[in-house]
Amino acid sequence: TAREQALALRSEGVDLVVVLSHSGIRKQADGLWGEGDIDLLREVPEIDVIVGGHSHTVLKEPLKVDGRLCLQAGSDTKYLGELTLFRDGERWAMDSYTLHPIDDSIGGDPLITAFVGELQEEVTHRVLEPAGYDFEQVLAESPRTLTRAIDDHVLGNLVTDALRVAASADVSMSGSGALRADVWRGRTGLQRTSDLFRIMGLGIGTIDDSPGYAVVKGWVTGRDLKDVFEFLLIGYQLKGKDYYPRISGAQVTYNNNRVPFDRVVTIAIGDDSGGYVPADIDDDTLYSAAFSTYVGSFLPQVSKLSYGLLDVTMRHEDGTPAETLDDLLFDVEPNRQGVQELKGYKALFDYVAALPDHDGDGIPELPHEGPAATERLIQANSWAPAAMLTNATWKMWVVMVLPMVFIVAIVFVIALLRRRWQSTRDG
Repeated sequence: TAREQALALRSEGVDLVVVLSHSGIRKQADGLWGEGDIDLLREVPEIDVIVGGHSHTVLKEPLKVDGRLCLQAGSDTKYLGELTLFRDGERWAMDSYTLHPIDDSIGGDPLITAFVGELQEEVTHRVLEPAGYDFEQVLAESPRTLTRAIDDHVLGNLVTDALRVAASADVSMSGSGALRADVWRGRTGLQRTSDLFRIMGLGIGTIDDSPGYAVVKGWVTGRDLKDVFEFLLIGYQLKGKDYYPRISGAQVTYNNNRVPFDRVVTIAIGDDSGGYVPADIDDDTLYSAAFSTYVGSFLPQVSKLSYGLLDVTMRHEDGTPAETLDDLLFDVEPNRQGVQELKGYKALFDYVAALPDHDGDGIPELPHEGPAATERLIQANSWAPAAMLTNATWKMWVVMVLPMVFIVAIVFVIALLRRRWQSTRDG
């Protein structure tokens, strides 16, 4: 454990114990930072400094627990942190702390720049060329920066649209946390392969060992879809913005006045250009769904994490349940022996490269407004009976009916007592 390691270092006479952590921190309801690294500092007083990551937090000033420090410099090497300490009795104290911005105003070291160039060539040769692309190839231009913010829907829509189109699926799903980078406009707006790769660069193949999560395509019923969206909704509301659902091929309306795990009111299948058609959640229609193996890995946990209140069965096209997620890997070349995985970044590259070129400069434009910016997960809180009970399951009906049964019982008891009292008085 961290405490055992810290104590061991102290016993060896180490002056300063620094932890390099990937636990992260999170702002609490009271506005203070907590969890992860903060909890570790509280529980292990032998630690002097934690240099953290994971939550991508830019801390302009260190967080302190009993004078000991927690630092973070954001992500993507946007900052270089510099901390100076001095000895204060038996402990250390901060003399200065600076986050130095890192940008292209800083000249690169020639040797490192040359080495990076060699690595870029290697990435092109081993990863991008087989997919038909080059590291520095311009794929599109973006009129503005596209962010992963919950109220900025363009990037999430773009990625899930790409997955849905690539797999010829009815719907596709992802989460904000699975989108690993924003699309920065920069000075020119030009977006190269390397820029877009960062969005979906996580993971490794299921069958091959090449970078990137593979795409899965399975079939689900309307009830399965509802349970998936219920699971994603509660995850986002409990765990934060990284779990915010991104969807394509569907519009989902939910009502937070309903009980957890039964908040989805309607699901409509379609797209922003052709329109949406309400789905009958209770019929046997199967809908094809595409997502990365990373996102798909959460689906088998739906029943366990919801304590059996939700259940999702991934199926083959004929409706038979799939034994494992690997059985549903999307095969881009089904006529070849084995499964040829489709990587999420390849789906994004292909989709972006096929976008229209509106200004005639030979470079497609990334969408940034209109249908591409529509919200597909729509919050519609209401106490109206239709909003409370449409497509509701037993969970919502129990909550609605029990109070009425209780009220009726109270009225019945009062009436019975009054009748007995009346009989006693008359007798």
